[in-house]
Amino acid sequence: MARPALPCVKLLTDTSTLPWLFLHRIQSTDAEDPWLQLEWARSLLAPGLDRAHEASIHLQVAAALFGQVMQAQQAHGPNSQPATGTSTKARSLLQPDKPLGAQEAAAGAVQSLELLASLPGLKAVQRCSALQSECQMRGWLANQLQQELAALIGDGGAVEQVRLEQAGAAQERARLCAQALQANTQCTAVLQAAAG
Repeated sequence: MARPALPCVKLLTDTSTLPWLFLHRIQSTDAEDPWLQLEWARSLLAPGLDRAHEASIHLQVAAALFGQVMQAQQAHGPNSQPATGTSTKARSLLQPDKPLGAQEAAAGAVQSLELLASLPGLKAVQRCSALQSECQMRGWLANQLQQELAALIGDGGAVEQVRLEQAGAAQERARLCAQALQANTQCTAVLQAAAG
């Protein structure tokens, strides 16, 4: 009579699970890498998994880590990293040989916060806070893009019309996002009640 397979054997032989376990192993070796936190959260939201609460925690951590990179660079310069207690440094996805830059960190924070705000079952306070933080990051990114364009124009460089339109669209999206949050009395009331 054959013995029934142990649950761990099935888990390790299920080919759809192996990439998931591999990603978890990588993420757990460097818990202070915001990109790994974001990807682990996305994996927890895969079809068939009911782990939205755990994903929300990883998305909050990712957003916080991205925010720390931004703050460190604004305070100490473009190549500085936050003091996080480990020797791990967040790296750019666009240029892996370089540290994570403030703009890329802001874009990562926007991705994390946008996904967090969309999770089912999220408390109203968490959703409102995520939306407000996302809008602030979008506004910061739009301002950075405008400053870059102003520098290009000021230096006499050629600025493509498409880039100008993108900057205007990004600024308008950030403005509309902020207006929508200010107009949302329910969100404001929830945040005030939580703070009060």
